Amino acid sequence: MPWATYTDPEVARVGLSAEGATVQGIDHEVTRHPLDDVDRAITEGRMEGFVKVVSKGDRILGATIVAPNAGEMIGEFVTAIRAGLGLKKILGTIHVYPTYLEANKLAAGAWRRRGGYRAQQGCRSLWRWRFRNHDGYHMQRLGIQRLRIQRLRIQRLGILARISHQWPR
Repeated sequence: MPWATYTDPEVARVGLSAEGATVQGIDHEVTRHPLDDVDRAITEGRMEGFVKVVSKGDRILGATIVAPNAGEMIGEFVTAIRAGLGLKKILGTIHVYPTYLEANKLAAGAWRRRGGYRAQQGCRSLWRWRFRNHDGYHMQRLGIQRLRIQRLRIQRLGILARISHQWPR
């Protein structure tokens, strides 16, 4: 249930807060992005505020916005939570420029820069586990594939070197 308090700046929130997720025992991460990077806020001289997103991997658990138009900005997170869209989708959405809504996208970008793709990291560790705990056959195949890739790279480099020497200057 979203709510907004119309103070100056406005405060709006939807979903779980970081404290609520901790109390419920949900593993989560918090991404906080200030408004001082948002061009509309800089233009209007109203850079006080932030966007804080509580997420578990890509899934948004909640968001808190303190900004001049927080009541309107929270709508994107309400829709994302309701539709099951994650931070990657918000990051991939084209936002009107310059608006305060751009802060939501910047917060998703901050999540990504911090290494927010933990699901992919989990897949990598699963593959490492698989090859570490299986017989030597799988390890041998993996080694052969790596050798083939290295040979191809060396061959390509040799071909490029020959071409560059033959190329007229």
